[in-house]
Amino acid sequence: MTSPMVVGQTMEAIAKRRVALYVPAFALAALAVVIARRPETVFRPQFFNEDGQVFYIATFFDDPWSVTTRPYAGYLHLAPRLGAWATRLVSVPDAPLLANLLALALSVVVGAYVASGRTAGWLPNRWARTAGALFVVLVPGSAETLGSLTYIQWYLAVWLAVWLVSSRPAGPWALALDSIMVTVAALSGPFVVLLAPCLIAKLVGCHGKDRLAPFLGLVGAGVQIGVLITADRHGLAGMPGPGDVLQVVAYRGLLASAAGPTIATIASRMDLGIAFGVGAAFSLAVLLAVAVWGIPRGVLLPLVWSAGASLAGAIAAQTAGPSAIMTDAFGGQRYFLVPATIYGLAVISGVAVRSRRARMTARVLVAILVVGVVVDFRLAPQPDLKWPTSSPCIGGTVPCVVPVHYADAWSIYWPGRAGPYVQPPPTGTGTIPQSP
Repeated sequence: MTSPMVVGQTMEAIAKRRVALYVPAFALAALAVVIARRPETVFRPQFFNEDGQVFYIATFFDDPWSVTTRPYAGYLHLAPRLGAWATRLVSVPDAPLLANLLALALSVVVGAYVASGRTAGWLPNRWARTAGALFVVLVPGSAETLGSLTYIQWYLAVWLAVWLVSSRPAGPWALALDSIMVTVAALSGPFVVLLAPCLIAKLVGCHGKDRLAPFLGLVGAGVQIGVLITADRHGLAGMPGPGDVLQVVAYRGLLASAAGPTIATIASRMDLGIAFGVGAAFSLAVLLAVAVWGIPRGVLLPLVWSAGASLAGAIAAQTAGPSAIMTDAFGGQRYFLVPATIYGLAVISGVAVRSRRARMTARVLVAILVVGVVVDFRLAPQPDLKWPTSSPCIGGTVPCVVPVHYADAWSIYWPGRAGPYVQPPPTGTGTIPQSP
């Protein structure tokens, strides 16, 4: 007869094995999901926006240090630069495939991190963590970011916001991975500057070796601030007015986060007026406040700061452009990825809190969220610009133009092997060869 102790040890071993297999199994499933959302990134790969002209082409003309530390749009882009160097390991026709796979893999890594036990403090059961992790790769407003090497910085920003409210690393390997990820995220975009107060709070709350990762994050924030001050950058087109801010918060910040860009855009085009948008956004804000009230304050406050700071940056970026973009939830989606993802994770966390009122409210918001996820599951396919047949001229002696979506702004101008290469401004290059 088997003793209870042996049975207990066997059950514990099985449980540990299931936990060890859970995250890899989720990662494989999530990879299938992101490919299903945008299959052309794998089966018809090509570069998108700055992937080619800013990051890939630069690797042909300068040494790794000069390229990797070169600012663009006023700040450093470590992750896209490293990804561009990795694509040089394969042929030119295959470069977009590798770049896209790296970008898709990073979104899956962020989701897998949410699925791990590190988020158990605010996603207390495996179902909540699985739902949150799936939402990371299913965020409706990800048409620009999913599968783009240029925009992996936004997923790194999501990871940084989640890491700030995660439990301490379990061992030296987890500490090392945290430190590497924080460093890469900090040097890959300006978000670390917005999240500096949370990094300071985490540094103060940590002890011993656990302080290394937040310290590295603050160092990265200092570096980015220095680059922002000294690098060439393009300012905003103008200061946003109160009406602009209200429209962006209403339609882009809340409606698009709650129900996806398709539904938010339909609502904005029904010409119901700003009063409707503000009223709907206010109602959502009240429901959201009720739904997340039971989340621990040590988690909720950093999440609110991360979402609010990112939304403020998004408002500044969007109100600087054409007014139509402000209420068209398909324009500039990348700017709202961080607050939209945090919104979804917070609502899912609300389902698992003790308060019955919070749980019921969170379930209503999750139901709306599911509608948005279903409606916007398949992202709009990018046009086929025949990369395999048009790109072999890259690396040759003869100058050429290779179409890249968006073709009117980011087509690649290959200046010939002798160069010179000039990094284009954030406004794009157009299809006309640019002279230095």
